[in-house]
Amino acid sequence: MFEVIGQILLELIVEMIGEGVIDAISHAAGDSHRWAAAAHVAAYVFIYGMIGAVVGAASLLIVPAHFIRHATIRVVALFVIPVTAGVVFSLVGRRRRWAGKPVSALEAFVPAFAFAFAMSAVRYVAAT
Repeated sequence: MFEVIGQILLELIVEMIGEGVIDAISHAAGDSHRWAAAAHVAAYVFIYGMIGAVVGAASLLIVPAHFIRHATIRVVALFVIPVTAGVVFSLVGRRRRWAGKPVSALEAFVPAFAFAFAMSAVRYVAAT
């Protein structure tokens, strides 16, 4: 039981690190603005989904094996981990807005979920 929880936490940590790096790059590049228009949401979902897929593929070069060994739990984690990452990053965005700091598009649920899901999907399909 503890092994399964540890494997899920490890997968979540890897995805959060990937998202954190991309978020830091986004802030450094000056991509901190409001993005409420529907066209922007779709564009950001596509962009961050593609970036998530690339980061997922790159993570396979570092750790080619699945973190989660049990197949059923791996399928559940494919959906639970991106939802968790989306919630965490949206809370970070809410906190930054409340403090009057700039917020990137990745600090909203939908783009963060798209990034994490694409990363998880690539790892799910391609990991050994």
